[in-house]
Amino acid sequence: MSAENIPFDEAFRALTGYKPMGWQHRLYDRFVTNNLPQALDIPTGLGKTSVMAIWLIALAVQAHAKSPRLPRRLIYVVNRRTVVDQATDDAMKLRTSSRDSGSLTLLRCALDSLCVDPKDPASPLAISTLRGELADNREWQADPARPTIVIGTVDMIGSRLLFSSYSGGWKMRAFNAGMIGHDTLIVHDEAHLTPAFGKLINAIEIEQSKQARALRVLDLSATQRQGFGPTRSTSAFQLTEKDQEEPLVRCRIKAAKALHFQDVDDRKLVPRSLADAALSYRAAMARVLIYVRTPGAAKETHDLIVKALDEKRHVALLTGTLRGHERDELARCDLKYFLANAQRAPLEQTRYLVATSAGEVGVNLDADHLICDLTTLDSMIQRIGRVNRLGRDDTKFVARIDILDAPGDGEDEDARRATRLVLQSLPEAEHGGRDGSPSALRRISTSGTFSKEPRVLKITPILLDKWALTSIRGDMPGRPAVDPWLHGIEQNRPETIVAWRHETADMARLLQSGDTRAADMISEWLAAHPVKPQERLRESSNRAAEEFKKMASRLAKAGQTLFAVLIGQDKIPCALDIAELPGRVRDDNARVILPPEAGGLSGGMLEGVSSSANDVADILSDSMAIRGRARLRRSEDGEWSVALLGDRADDLAASLATLPVGTDMSLNEVGKELLSAVNQSSNQRQALTFVEKNRLRVMDDSDDDSGIVVALLAFGAAKSAETALESSAAAAKLQTLDEHLKWASMAAERIVFRLGLEDHLKEAVVLAARWHDKGKNRRQWQRAIGNSSRSEPLAKTAHGRFDFRECPGYRHEFGSVIDAADDKAIESHPLRDLILHLIACHHGRARPHFLKREWDPNSLDDINASAADETMRRYSRLSRRFGPWRLAWLEALMKAADVIATKRGEMVKDLPYGPS
Repeated sequence: MSAENIPFDEAFRALTGYKPMGWQHRLYDRFVTNNLPQALDIPTGLGKTSVMAIWLIALAVQAHAKSPRLPRRLIYVVNRRTVVDQATDDAMKLRTSSRDSGSLTLLRCALDSLCVDPKDPASPLAISTLRGELADNREWQADPARPTIVIGTVDMIGSRLLFSSYSGGWKMRAFNAGMIGHDTLIVHDEAHLTPAFGKLINAIEIEQSKQARALRVLDLSATQRQGFGPTRSTSAFQLTEKDQEEPLVRCRIKAAKALHFQDVDDRKLVPRSLADAALSYRAAMARVLIYVRTPGAAKETHDLIVKALDEKRHVALLTGTLRGHERDELARCDLKYFLANAQRAPLEQTRYLVATSAGEVGVNLDADHLICDLTTLDSMIQRIGRVNRLGRDDTKFVARIDILDAPGDGEDEDARRATRLVLQSLPEAEHGGRDGSPSALRRISTSGTFSKEPRVLKITPILLDKWALTSIRGDMPGRPAVDPWLHGIEQNRPETIVAWRHETADMARLLQSGDTRAADMISEWLAAHPVKPQERLRESSNRAAEEFKKMASRLAKAGQTLFAVLIGQDKIPCALDIAELPGRVRDDNARVILPPEAGGLSGGMLEGVSSSANDVADILSDSMAIRGRARLRRSEDGEWSVALLGDRADDLAASLATLPVGTDMSLNEVGKELLSAVNQSSNQRQALTFVEKNRLRVMDDSDDDSGIVVALLAFGAAKSAETALESSAAAAKLQTLDEHLKWASMAAERIVFRLGLEDHLKEAVVLAARWHDKGKNRRQWQRAIGNSSRSEPLAKTAHGRFDFRECPGYRHEFGSVIDAADDKAIESHPLRDLILHLIACHHGRARPHFLKREWDPNSLDDINASAADETMRRYSRLSRRFGPWRLAWLEALMKAADVIATKRGEMVKDLPYGPS
């Protein structure tokens, strides 16, 4: 079908709500012909995020023409959590619009033809957000053939790319690396701000350049460093003269902005000067942005404006140190008044937003006026771009930008001085000041004006090899943490992460009890119920130490002695009197969990003088899994009580308030009553279960019936089959081994067909799926899943339980390899190595080895030893042949087929197969 069947103008308008600009037309022409640029240098305010819509339309057109060549996944990498959420909203609008049965019917059908299951709720466009443990809905993992947009931060994307995921288990590291690092387009937003990550992904792109479905990289930036893109010789995709003459483009790149400079004699006076300038707009009914470099100065400026107005509702604060909960609330509420929207209603009162760099980059803000301190040019261009962003039709309106220049603190001082000279050399604006329009800014020289780049480390084949050995857990010589390759080597500035939990006193008491298992038990508890993004407050360790001092002083005056749990660089939790914290955190990257009664939280920031704080661990959005914690306590007279932990007032909390518990019940019985009450709560849509490592017995003096028992219990919604890629043991109902292998091979056929793999790769993936679980046909393994009486071996049960006493150590995939190695079809196949490897690694092992305890109990030791040795040699050969990411991607195809078979059972046969 020809490209004319899906007109770009019509599809773009239907997906985004806007008519495409000329540069978007030209970029689409590059995409649809698979001639992607390496960098996109478009001025701010002209919709660079529309690259997602352009990619989707071009992919649909290729699919209609039966020749899809663009990567199936677009990975949108951003530098700020706020931008992650904003980009996710844009992506969700694309999916909602793509399901339109009217003007986009052809586009929807084209995208459906790429999906294994077009009727899946995530089709035709899966969307996942990677910015924390519970934010990932796993849609991006379920179908490797389906068009997918993944939005995440450098840390969350980069760690997965380097086989070292910061979240999730070791079993999924290769899967994640394959799905992030192959058959993907990485769109690197504001690339100039994360040069280390940019050089990393550019190097990976070059390494894969000769492979089919290679990683592609597109750098986005409206702010170019001198020598931008040093690892690649390329010219960026930019506006042409014709593009600049379009009325909308001209309006935005010529948007009236006037820069005015003011000297401030003392840096300590900057917050007062910023506040005074901001307050001059109090009667203007304007949106006023105030940028300042440090969180402390931002907080002081915010408080001064609030005090002068005697009103908190119209003054917002955004810093990178805000706790996640308050930052999310800010995005939902106050930030909406500043979002760029041509149809937004006029204000009835002036609104203020005080921000650090957390509000500079990529956030779609459009203020009327700006006041800020002077910083380097890369930051100044971002700030100026958040004012009169859309270009007002009112020819009399000029956005005023007041730049306050105070004596520097030595950091980037030469670049700041050069920045002022460059900005003061801009042409005079029509109404006074200097012209700060995007058009004027793009003509200036950036030499010597940008903040210093961190020292960038090169990625080497030896490092890659070691990171990719994901079945070797724990520390390994020559395998460093990946963070320096994501961010570069910067001046050491330790940070402290702070959270507040109601169970902190319980954990501290256990750590002080003298129990040698206490630290391990606390670590297991925090693994089962980790500190989540909405709980985290991130602060410089120096400032954290000072605030803990204030907190300790306040508590001492009140006669209170409270304990915190600290996890330092050794990762071993310990209990500390809060008075001891300042000396422990100043030079450490520590995590501190405080009891809410210690206070220390004000407006989402760490403030030691504040007596307020709350536990928000389980205050989650509707899209996140339901999680909870409860304290079970039995008094000396044997009476049980149950309390839900965390600050949540909902039906779940109310249901537990009346939980009936008796004096004769055991701890397990009380836990079951708790779970029953939770599941009956009206706000639960999924059955809940105890999460792994769910129980922490804090104190147990119960040698007799009169003892005291205190325990913590974590519970949560069970993972659904489509997201349970880490552990796919349970199915909706039992599946015999023959059934599961048949259904897995059918699922594999559909995946490789939708991807259009070459024939020999198709055969390899399907054969691997047909054999992957053969090793479950062992008496010991069958007894372990409770199948001691059936004559027919099972592959999946509905309960998912496994009794390791019946089958200690043995890994069924190792047995599967031994069985499959003798199959004639596999033995004669040109990709025999690959087939056996896909079988061996489908639960994360065989990269590169199996342990001796995992050997096949039905085989002789010499056969086991030979198979184990060959597993390592085979992995080495395949790594060299396919490269680390392509091999991991092929493994992901096999793993996805296994999960689809587990989830769907016999309904796999109903999935479409063959041409759509």
